[in-house]
This record gives sequence, C-alpha cells and structure tokens, in this order.
Amino acid sequence: MPPTGRVLLDTNILIGLLAGEPVVLAGLRAAEAVYVPVIALGELYDGARKSARAAEKVDGVSSQPIL
Repeated sequence: MPPTGRVLLDTNILIGLLAGEPVVLAGLRAAEAVYVPVIALGELYDGARKSARAAEKVDGVSSQPIL
C-alpha cells in the first residue's frame, strides 16, 4: 500500500527514486507532501562523488525535480 499524507524520504528511497523504481514512484505520487532530510541529500552527493562516473552521478542527483 503506498504511503499517503506527508512522507520523509531516507537515502534508500532516494536511490530508488533515482533508479526509477515503480513502487517508489507510485508512493511518491500518492503523498501529500514529500520531505528530504539534508543528511540523506548529503549521503547521495557523497556516494555520487565517490563513483567511477562522478560527474554523471552528481548531475543525476542535481537534476531531480524533487531534490
């Protein structure tokens, strides 16, 4: 069952969002409001910068409208 109301995303869900996972996308569509903690955002950028394709990964994080 997708969440409803206000939703606070953790890093794993944000990774699912970036990967386009259908279950994650459906849950976000059903949410009234979506919040991203700065810690989770920092973890995404840290992981992206450590990637072999750092520039591509950082751009992928930055280009998400929810972020």
